[in-house]
Amino acid sequence: RDAAAAVAYVECDPGGAGAAPGLCAAAGVRAYPTWAAPDGRLYTGVRTLDDLEVLVGLRKEAPPKKTTTAPPPVLAPSSPDALRVAAALKDAGAVFYGTYWCRFCDQQRQLFGKTAWPRVAAVECDPRGVGAKPDRCGAVEAYPTWVVNGKTLTGVQSLANLEAALATASVPGGVAADAANAVVVPAGAAKPARRRGAEECDDCAVAPGTT
Repeated sequence: RDAAAAVAYVECDPGGAGAAPGLCAAAGVRAYPTWAAPDGRLYTGVRTLDDLEVLVGLRKEAPPKKTTTAPPPVLAPSSPDALRVAAALKDAGAVFYGTYWCRFCDQQRQLFGKTAWPRVAAVECDPRGVGAKPDRCGAVEAYPTWVVNGKTLTGVQSLANLEAALATASVPGGVAADAANAVVVPAGAAKPARRRGAEECDDCAVAPGTT
């Protein structure tokens, strides 16, 4: 809080408290957030403390950013229901297919929680991912995908949906899809395309075909 109070902040929205939209226009601000360096140059987007030290001249360059191809850590606690469903999925031989960067896959992991999720058989489909097994993902058309009791379910699944799949018999060729909570893999592609020039991220997915 003390550090934030020391930063010179300008409110650009005319409806904001203490707004000074004229200063923003004069500085050439066209996106939010924007940082103005002492030399007048503008830098858009969220900046780390290392980036800001470079911006104000405290260091010549920021240290290299650490990258990882492991999924984000599962931090949420596991509910009794999640533990029960995870055990049932394991006993039934159910398999989860996803990637380390797919945000919907991370939503699914967090839904189970840190104790239950390790009990789920999960396959990393991106060849760059930790422990990847892309050879097992040939039939996967979207992330995440579940194969439960011979049925294919795409998108983030509730615990109730997974329990229902466990309780019903397999339907040949049956596929349950939730396109709003899945990343579709283009035909012939190993993974959805990233935007050209976009930075790598560990918990996001870019729509296929975005340039």
